[in-house]
Amino acid sequence: MANPYAPPNEPFAPPPAGAVPTAGGPVDWEAGDALSQGWEVFKRQWVTFALGPLMAYFGAGIPASIVNQVGQSSGASAEQLSIFIMIGQLITFAIITYFNAGFMKASLSAVRGNTPQFGELFSGGSRFLPLLGTYFLMYLCIVVGLILLIVPGIIAALALSMAPFYCVDQNLGPVEALKASWNATDGQKGKIFVYGLLSILVLFAGMLCCCIGYYGALGVVMLGNAVIFTRLTGTMGQGPFGGFGGGFGYGGYGAPPPYGYGGPPGYGPPPYGGPPPGYGPPPGGGYGGPPGGGYGGPPGGGYGGPSF
Repeated sequence: MANPYAPPNEPFAPPPAGAVPTAGGPVDWEAGDALSQGWEVFKRQWVTFALGPLMAYFGAGIPASIVNQVGQSSGASAEQLSIFIMIGQLITFAIITYFNAGFMKASLSAVRGNTPQFGELFSGGSRFLPLLGTYFLMYLCIVVGLILLIVPGIIAALALSMAPFYCVDQNLGPVEALKASWNATDGQKGKIFVYGLLSILVLFAGMLCCCIGYYGALGVVMLGNAVIFTRLTGTMGQGPFGGFGGGFGYGGYGAPPPYGYGGPPGYGPPPYGGPPPGYGPPPGGGYGGPPGGGYGGPPGGGYGGPSF
């Protein structure tokens, strides 16, 4: 039988940096809080999340411009030119999708308390094709819904909004990612709709800042989306919006209260059950000796015996 008064064999150790906790169930969130938390992360890592979108969209536009220029210089007819334009748009979409995979990985890492490197924006290659398929099916569902009197399309857009994150973060295929998003957003669509409205205002405000601010606003919105995903999946991780670091205290990897000898119920070594009430030295005692004797120091010190 284990000795309940023995010191712990090994101290509690936090999880390694960058670890993603097992999903512990949805955590409550609000649209305004998600956006403000995205802003807080952005302020600390603005270089990655402002220059990243700027570079991605600027780079994605170059091939499309080249294709359009080739079409115009070749003397193509209006119908042929429209084909060139469509090809350019598809190339742009593919490039943006590639960057989005890395951008989502970096955003999730940041809101979980890590500091992603700028190069992580280019690390989405392994999820590029699944994400491309996810976007295709997602937009197809939305378009079909819009054709059916608009409202079903809006509902589909809200219900499937987390599918890209599921694809990138949990390595799901396109169909599985859509199903996971549909289930996770059940009962959350109203909040997601409010967040979408707030995001439009933020992006519009960014465009007013000589258009350059748009890319910073886009970074804030993406980080806010990452916050929402971690709340819906219960995978907040470390940092000011997760476990270690306190902050908003939404859960994730949370450190247990510091344990010791003689602490109140619930303290103690893993599994944090701790000793029964009253555990500690008798007043003024040490190892169970009479008051004032033994190894004891002042009341509350030493390895005391149980109090009765």
